[in-house]
Amino acid sequence: MATDGSSDYVPSGSAQELLQRYSSGERRFHGVDLDEADLSRVTLDGADFEGSWFHSCNFEGASLKEASFRLCNVKCADFRRADLTLASFQLSGVEAAEFEGAILAGASFEGASYYGYTIHDGDGFPNGGSDA
Repeated sequence: MATDGSSDYVPSGSAQELLQRYSSGERRFHGVDLDEADLSRVTLDGADFEGSWFHSCNFEGASLKEASFRLCNVKCADFRRADLTLASFQLSGVEAAEFEGAILAGASFEGASYYGYTIHDGDGFPNGGSDA
């Protein structure tokens, strides 16, 4: 059943399936629900994860340039040393995530709520957000 308005879209059910679909050229992954997925050191530039859930996922060292995590729930995720250049976490809930050493140039956290996070050099998140 479609969850993104198209009649044939089905959210990825696993990290492996998501990576296969990405390598086939797909970039829209709305409504993905991943738990403890290892996506470390992968390239998912331009991926659109709007409305997805990521619990205890490992994105360490991943390339996520211009990726959209808009309206996502991100809990206990590891983004250490990930490239999040121009990524968007707008209106997302980010809890207990690690961003140490991540590249956040131009990343947007506008309207996001977050707490229990770790970020490189103790800097705050860019572009607002609310620290709950």
